[in-house]
Amino acid sequence: MLSKLTQLVAAALFALALAPAAASAAEAEGVNDCANNYICWWNQDNYNGQRADGPHGADGCWNILNPHYAYSMTNNTNVNITMQSKTCGESGQQRAELSRQSTTSSTPFAVRSFLRCAVC
Repeated sequence: MLSKLTQLVAAALFALALAPAAASAAEAEGVNDCANNYICWWNQDNYNGQRADGPHGADGCWNILNPHYAYSMTNNTNVNITMQSKTCGESGQQRAELSRQSTTSSTPFAVRSFLRCAVC
């Protein structure tokens, strides 16, 4: 019979082995759940919480509304976007790029708006 410590270590190692697969499944769900030429966002990490989306074919700055911020995003367009920490026009923005046809299960900050520019 295995000791209690050996059983706990074995269970912990088994859980660690499963963690990357679970993250990959959540990421695949975020991408697959977002329609072609749409940008989708969730108000919690790992594609949880309230979800919103929109067809963003036009260039410009777009405020994230309802929910008013994002912590995970999918860019299912053919253009890179720039995530911003404040609404359009506010100064002191933190910025991070989200490449076309990509997703992030955890944004580097609460995203309040994003820039889309096909010719930038």
